[in-house]
Amino acid sequence: MALFFEQFPKLAYDISGNKNFKLVTDIFRRIKIRSNIADNVSLYSTYDVPSGETPETTSFKHFGTTDYHWIILLTNNITDRYYGWPLSEQDFEAYVTSKYDNPGAVHHYESHSQVDHKQVMDHLITHTK
Repeated sequence: MALFFEQFPKLAYDISGNKNFKLVTDIFRRIKIRSNIADNVSLYSTYDVPSGETPETTSFKHFGTTDYHWIILLTNNITDRYYGWPLSEQDFEAYVTSKYDNPGAVHHYESHSQVDHKQVMDHLITHTK
């Protein structure tokens, strides 16, 4: 993670208010990939993350080091390292079980219907005259 903050600006910060300033990294900065790079899909390859693989492991597989895990997270717009990244099958099961009393139950219904918009518009025009 040190590489991630390496280029961040430093600022003088007095944590206790006694005029004893320390030089610290400004962690409130946010970075993003330039749009012209992010929008260029030819720069990326599809990768299916195996169950249980961490961003650090993915970084090591692709770059030979774990130091660039933050680049993988950044390019995939993942800001929550734990719930934005795919969970392992066991962690996913545990999450679902903790979230729902009965994970196998029906939680919502969906209905799909097709509407003839021309018929609706004709009906509205006829009844508004």
